[in-house]
Amino acid sequence: MRSLSNFGDAAVPGLITALKHEDSNVRIWAAWALTKIGPPAKAAVPALIDSLRDKIGSRNRSIIAEALGRIGPAAKEAVPALIDALGDSDEALQRSAVGALGKIGPNAKAAVPELIKLAKDKNGRYRNSAIVALGEIGPEAKAAVPILMEALGDKENHDRQWSAGALGRIGSQAKDAIPVLLALARDHEEGPREADVAAMAVMQIDPVLGAKEGMEFAYHVRLGKVPSAKLASRAAVTDEQKKRIKALIAKLAEIKDADFGMSATLTGDAFAPLPDQARWGAGLLMHHQTNTSDAFRSLVEIGPDALPFLLDSLDDPKPTKLQVKHNFGMGGMFLGNEISRNPVNPVEKRVLPKEASGDDDWFDTSYERPYTLKVGDICFVAIGQIVGRPYHAVRYQPTAIIMINSPLERKALRDHVRAIWSSDDPAKMLLDSLLLDYATEGLFNGRSLDGWSEGSDLQVQSALRLLYYFPKETAPLIAARLRALDVKDAGYDDFMKRDVKNGVRAVDFIKAVAWCKEPAIQEALADIAKRTNDSQILKLITGNKE
Repeated sequence: MRSLSNFGDAAVPGLITALKHEDSNVRIWAAWALTKIGPPAKAAVPALIDSLRDKIGSRNRSIIAEALGRIGPAAKEAVPALIDALGDSDEALQRSAVGALGKIGPNAKAAVPELIKLAKDKNGRYRNSAIVALGEIGPEAKAAVPILMEALGDKENHDRQWSAGALGRIGSQAKDAIPVLLALARDHEEGPREADVAAMAVMQIDPVLGAKEGMEFAYHVRLGKVPSAKLASRAAVTDEQKKRIKALIAKLAEIKDADFGMSATLTGDAFAPLPDQARWGAGLLMHHQTNTSDAFRSLVEIGPDALPFLLDSLDDPKPTKLQVKHNFGMGGMFLGNEISRNPVNPVEKRVLPKEASGDDDWFDTSYERPYTLKVGDICFVAIGQIVGRPYHAVRYQPTAIIMINSPLERKALRDHVRAIWSSDDPAKMLLDSLLLDYATEGLFNGRSLDGWSEGSDLQVQSALRLLYYFPKETAPLIAARLRALDVKDAGYDDFMKRDVKNGVRAVDFIKAVAWCKEPAIQEALADIAKRTNDSQILKLITGNKE
């Protein structure tokens, strides 16, 4: 039954028949297969409605509701049945019905009153899901604007990004919300995510006013002066090199150990050729048993020359030997659609226009467990390490949540990655992107480094990769930056002022480049060693020479 979904709409007649099978397991698998087919399965809508209404003969009706949602606007005739499902005692069905109504979009206008009721309930289990669904219904949900504004103005609500995103999707019908959205976008006490979503919402509601108010980009970063570096002449990739890259990608199927970007117990980022550059973000307090495969490391070492082959292999379905399971007594495992970006990169901005809207198709609540990583998933992680983006095929999220971001399961995910990073000249494309990251500056809010740190992180990660892939072209540029750093021990109270003055976290920046043996870099580090009285910085430099 699982394999039938690979045949697309050709499998739909058989699956419609299977929905009426006497064996409930067959019916469930048929519905599951239809969720994978999506819009081409629109002929199955009447049968799915019958199954949704059959409270006795159908178990796991949440999967049936999800299948209707995946079909999208063409499932509009299911709206009355989905509205009825909102009042069912089956919580999984309620959740899937809310999501399905949102996916049906403007055609689900009749559900707006019921969704507003859910959005009003501050303690409701599905409040945020209902808010997201109202946004997906768009201008037809204009009646929800007052309640969304109320939720947006509630500072005790730590999920205001969903309300902001929904208002943005409602568009010009939500003009009354612009003042409160502008206030949120400029509220320095808010996290960067909430402010970013609010700024994007203003642009969606009134692009002219949004541009005038400086809402076009995320409020916490801006693009400074992009440095110039001419790409040195590079030899064309030989047939032998192409053969080796393809062989390395094939060997990814042998991966059996977790690693950064493919671990169910930790989140962080890494650069495989330089293990000391790995950064732990969040995770369980345990031994994570991570191990980087030689094939993966070699592909990241090759870098720009490997990019075209990795992009081509994003849909490679060959299974690896690495399987992730959710063994916690709480939380869950979800299929996500997460892709990080630099908000001032024009290519990423064009390809990912809704990334920051807060109401995109973030996760799927009914993902099958366990999950075996595929070669395409590993290629996704490798691309991220090369270009300086934390692309996580698997990651841990507190508390007890495992996120799966698979370019095989999410066609949109692989399409976005290919659209951003495909190029006839991958080396030049990568150099240009890294230089743009290097020029991305954080905007200081005067109180903390929240938000500002995004610019610092982009600069740090780009400097590391510029020196690794393009040392001759960029070592003078980065050496000059090292010589200009303020490296005096600022103490606990003034370290923030020092980093803001430098435009980057000095310790992180020095660590990211201290491995490089280019003479210009080593001379600049020696100069820092003479100037600094910061023991942490001195340890980074002297440790590099031991």
